[in-house]
Amino acid sequence: DHRDLHTAYRRQRQMCIRDRGLDDRYDVVSQEVIDRLDRELAVIEKLGFANYFLVVWDLIRFARENGIPTNARGSGVGSLVCYSLYISHACPLEHELLFERFLDENRLEAPDIDIDICKTRRSELIQYTVNKYGEDCVAQIGTFGTMSCRSVIADCARALGLPYAESRELVDLVPETLGITIEEAIAESEELATRVSNEPAIEEIIKYAQNLEGNVRNTGVHAAAVVVSNGQPITDFVPVMKNKRTGDAIITQWAMAEVEEAGLLKLDFLGLKNLTVITDTIKAVKQNHGIDIDMHDLPEGDSKTYELLRNGQTKGVFQLEGGGISEFLTRLRPDCFNDISAVLALYRPGPLGGGMTDTYVDVKNGKKRAKYAHPVLKEILESTYGVMVYQEQVMQVLHRLGGIELSKAYTVIKASSKKKEEVIASNHDAFMQGCRAQGLRAQTAAEIWNMILQFAGYGFNNSHTVAYAQVSYITAYLKAHYPLEFMASILTADVPNRNFTKKDALCEHLDLSLIHI
Repeated sequence: DHRDLHTAYRRQRQMCIRDRGLDDRYDVVSQEVIDRLDRELAVIEKLGFANYFLVVWDLIRFARENGIPTNARGSGVGSLVCYSLYISHACPLEHELLFERFLDENRLEAPDIDIDICKTRRSELIQYTVNKYGEDCVAQIGTFGTMSCRSVIADCARALGLPYAESRELVDLVPETLGITIEEAIAESEELATRVSNEPAIEEIIKYAQNLEGNVRNTGVHAAAVVVSNGQPITDFVPVMKNKRTGDAIITQWAMAEVEEAGLLKLDFLGLKNLTVITDTIKAVKQNHGIDIDMHDLPEGDSKTYELLRNGQTKGVFQLEGGGISEFLTRLRPDCFNDISAVLALYRPGPLGGGMTDTYVDVKNGKKRAKYAHPVLKEILESTYGVMVYQEQVMQVLHRLGGIELSKAYTVIKASSKKKEEVIASNHDAFMQGCRAQGLRAQTAAEIWNMILQFAGYGFNNSHTVAYAQVSYITAYLKAHYPLEFMASILTADVPNRNFTKKDALCEHLDLSLIHI
């Protein structure tokens, strides 16, 4: 009903501005903030998604009121509406995040706000959802593991009595190609093909394996996704079943793609151990030192925190632990939040292989000078030392130089990553025309376009990296200032999985003489 949607829109706007929204987030609510909020709300109202935001807000409200730590991630962090409703905790204007990367009028996609939640208390939020909307209207999404090439051959070999050693030998003949089928394996592996042709026992195993390949092997529960129906029993829309492990939770018998096609509201709550570690550390600091810490109100630019990162002492630090990324931090020598965000985007196979990480490090540390083909590029890329690190930067270049609307710019990124030549070609023509209108020479415009294509496939979602960089900074801060409480929380959270014979490596760099046993 249009009237209901408009009522939801007005309620949402009121909450964003007055009900501990923008007035609480900003000392002074500028016209720029109001204009951005109105633009976002207009798109949300036009697409009919105001109720979705109110549902997510209500769940976050429950979590906040009950001391359950949450943190949004993904493209939704680029929304000022999410920031004003305390769904996310990064100001999109401060970090130059784009709402259009999350939602726009031209993409017929429902919004998808991903929420990380304290792992030990995720069940409380799910139970609140069940209590709020009804037990027969809420379900977790089922997952289905299928019989893959290697596993189904091993299963059939065992069932038909082939000795284990021979079974392993047979499976090892399958090429290590991700997602390979039995038919493709026989075509690629001459030795496997020969054995299938010459050995009746192997031929029989492969025959049965091919009949079973792709069938469901086991069921599970999606780590994050929960679906809610609109007041009707969820069984009116999708088949469901009881969770075999718990015996009580309801899960769908359809996978996520089919559930989404049924038109149900999907919510994503991922249990994140690091939020549990942060919570436990803050409690321990309060108990041991009488200090109250707000994880979302830590001192910015803390020297002790950045010293820890520059020294590569990142065991236990969210997203930054591991020998390779620790070594990268020692080379980069981060000294601001932007550097942490960039590390999360750059330390991936594409940027590492394409030389983007080396360029970032060399320019930051004064070994090279950044080159900009146009002043607008300098404005957009100066914060990342001339490197197109984020998808949002690519979108800004397409918009400001090529005249392509921000709402359409993301299609270029998707087309580039998926090699959709027709879409790339049509946007190339529009970009070149826009550059000409701004007085750029054809050669310069072509160079910029080639740079866009080069980096578009590697660019990362800045909204996501900013959200995760916040958690990285929080964990690094707590480790730098309260190492004993932090590492005790890490060990406690890892009790089910941690190999405690290696605890000394985990606690390196700490002054263990301070621990009184």
